[in-house]
Parts: sequence; structure tokens; C-alpha cells
Amino acid sequence: MKISIIGDVYLGNPIENYIKEYGIEYTKSRLWASVNDSDLILMNLEAPITVQKEPKKKSKVVNLKSNPIILDLFDNRFIFNLANNHIMDYGDNGLNETIEYLSSRDLIYAGAGSNLQMASQVIKKKYQGIKFGFCFIADPRFNPATDIKAGTFPADSDLLLEKVRCLREESDFTIVALHMGIEFISAPSPRMIELVEFFSDLNVNIIQFHHSHTISGITKKKRSLVFWGTGNFAFANHIAKGNRLLHETAVFQVKLNSQINEITNYSYTPLLINETGIPVLPKKSTKKRIERIIKRWSKRIDYGKNLHFWRMISFMNPAYLIKFSLPNYLIMAKNEGIIIVFKTILSTIKLHFLKNK
Repeated sequence: MKISIIGDVYLGNPIENYIKEYGIEYTKSRLWASVNDSDLILMNLEAPITVQKEPKKKSKVVNLKSNPIILDLFDNRFIFNLANNHIMDYGDNGLNETIEYLSSRDLIYAGAGSNLQMASQVIKKKYQGIKFGFCFIADPRFNPATDIKAGTFPADSDLLLEKVRCLREESDFTIVALHMGIEFISAPSPRMIELVEFFSDLNVNIIQFHHSHTISGITKKKRSLVFWGTGNFAFANHIAKGNRLLHETAVFQVKLNSQINEITNYSYTPLLINETGIPVLPKKSTKKRIERIIKRWSKRIDYGKNLHFWRMISFMNPAYLIKFSLPNYLIMAKNEGIIIVFKTILSTIKLHFLKNK
């Protein structure tokens, strides 16, 4: 059995226009070419599927949504993660529409809901005789659901302990995916490292991170296989158009032995996201560069001792500061005020450099 683990999927206007010009079947053949041989495809749906016109928060730097036309691109191999920082961009109505659309097609999803009880629901499903358990979680900064408010399932250890422990006991194979990290930086945050310790102690089989829009390393922790950053997979060029960091990516694949419910092999295939947002095979030099990035970060994370240094280097990189941070903070200052900018910077520093107590 083969599982494809892919990162952020945002199918906005360029993909919608591509569908209208070339049709659904041709778009599907291009979009999913690298995962066509998969039995299951685990993906982060980075935007609500909605016809809502007004975003919940107009002052937000980026608001994402996809048109219902994209629904025809999916089949029952896909498992949708809704736990992310854009799923609430068009408010409760946008989330509710997304859930209604997916449910009407019998497509499986988790990670967000009308309240915490709904958002924290896990997926239990049998495929090829294997009982799978999926749990999808977001950084608590990203619209956390409460008893009375819609949102995402927050990465709170107190909420997760019994939920994941029971899921593990009732499943042959468990996958936890988290929307967490610092955008455009491959180095894992201290909180990500803590959560890997937490989930590996619970014998979770696969731990996946997305949100940073960049690829990172692959390591093993006890029985857990950890994908520290799965980047973008299909992303209509909404932000930082043409930037290499956002467009160099990979599809990560795992093979399971259904007799023993164990991973027999894992691999990755380098990809390059084109101007329409579709991942394609890159030229040889780009392929090698992507492979070097994944191998380099795998070694750094596995070694572990100098990660604070690598975080600082990544954080202070002029390309990161000038291309990403400064433009976003300027827009934020204009829309929301300088106090919000300072609070955001402080929370980013705390997240990226300080351990949670």
C-alpha cells in the first residue's frame, strides 16, 4: 500500500481558469501526476471552498478561498486536513460551506468544525485491511475552536493526550498532521520538537508538519517517521510570485506492508510548482538542489544540537527579512496598526526560539 503525503494545496484563480480552459480530466492528469499511483493521499486544504465574497477580516494580509469548481478534481483517495490558518478566512459560513461540499461528495476531512467537539474529531477508516487513525491539528494561534466558537483543533497537549492515545489503541496505523512552524523557514521550532517527543511517546507512526511553505528534513523518532516540512504541493501563485523557496517542493511517499502494518519504505520525489500552481518534474539541477535541502535538514534535525543556531541563521537571512517579513509587516501595520505588528513579532520570536513551559 502506498500513501502520498503532500503539503499545502491552494487551488485559486489560476487553477480555476485552467479547469475552464482545459477541462477537469486534463487538469486532474496534470495536477496529480506525481501521486497517481497512490492508494491514499494526505493533504492540507489551505483554503475554504466557498462562494462567499467578503472575507472575515479584510485587514488580514492574505485571505484565501477556492471555488467549488475544484471539487471535481478529487476522489476518495484524498484525506483532507482542514486545520490551518486560512480555513476561517471567510468566517463560519466559509467553513460550513467547505464541510458541506466535502460531505456531499463523501470526501473525508478533519481538523476544523463548528465548535471544539466537532473540530477535534478524528478519522477512523479501514483501507486494504488496515485500520487507520488520522488526527489533524493546528497551531493554537490559528483560529482555535472553543465550546461555542468555530475553528481549528488546537495543538494543546491536554486536549491531545487522551484523544491520540485512544486513537492509537484503536488503530493499526496512526498519522498525525500539524499546521505549525514559521513561514518560509525550514528549521523546526522548539514547540514542534516538543510535540514530536509527545507523539512519538504515544507511538504515532507518522508525524507530518506543514505551514512553512518550505520543505525540510525527514527523521525517525522511536517508532515515528517525522516529515518536518512538506512545503507547498499545488499552490496558485497568490504570494511571493516567482520565489524559489515557495515553488521548490516534493511529494513524500510511504509504503506499508498490510500484513504487519509497518512502513517498509519511504521516499520523496522533487517537484517544481509552475506558474499555474501545478507541480511538475523539475530540471536536473533543480532536482538535485531539492534533494540537497531535504538531506541537509534531515542531518541537522537528527543531530539536534545546533538547531538554535540554524533557526537564527534562517531568521536573519536577508532574503527572508526583505522578501517576506518586511513586506508583510508593512501591510499589517497599514491594515491593523503598529501595536499588532509588535505583538506578532514578539509571538514569532517566542515560538521560534523559546521552549514552551
